[in-house]
Amino acid sequence: LSNPAKTVWLDDWSRNLFGIYSIPVDKLVPLWKRYVQCASDCPEILKKWQKTYEKLTATASGKLVKDITLQTPDGADVQLSSLFGKLLYIDVWATWCVPCCAEIPYLDELVGRFKDNDQVAFLSFSIDKTADPWLEKIRSDQPAWPQYHLSPEQKTQFCNDWDIRTIPRFIMIAPDGTICDAHAPRPSKPNIADYIEECIGKYKK
Repeated sequence: LSNPAKTVWLDDWSRNLFGIYSIPVDKLVPLWKRYVQCASDCPEILKKWQKTYEKLTATASGKLVKDITLQTPDGADVQLSSLFGKLLYIDVWATWCVPCCAEIPYLDELVGRFKDNDQVAFLSFSIDKTADPWLEKIRSDQPAWPQYHLSPEQKTQFCNDWDIRTIPRFIMIAPDGTICDAHAPRPSKPNIADYIEECIGKYKK
């Protein structure tokens, strides 16, 4: 295609590539490499979408995790970095999210299965606008794994850092504070326990 038709096509394709649904980085990188080749004679389009690409690839495996402040149910502040040291399987959810709540029983089963394994920890981060519905939910459910809440400001930062556009979202952080998997499988997925075992083996000392 020649300009301007090619420019319009590339712009539309970019909107699809960087659309509502997050694309795992391992699939995004080769797509973008090919895109750069196709758009080599359209520098204005490349410049327009380069920042979006860089933002998304900031969650590639091996990248350092950005620290953030979490709130415990009793109101104390905890730094995410203070929880490093073991594999962290993080559930990003909200009480109003039906699919999120549907994953809780499966997550509970996973926690029970790995309760004697000190190399992995399960955490839930609520992004409810206020803490009240979150506190009511955990008082009712009595989950056996640590629960944290993100304030509206921290929620915005966290979701931007991880490019979270829909929930539930599951994240795996390596013991050294680097990203293992920014799009970890849901607890309800088949073979999720095998996946966690593989991640444990990858970082086992």
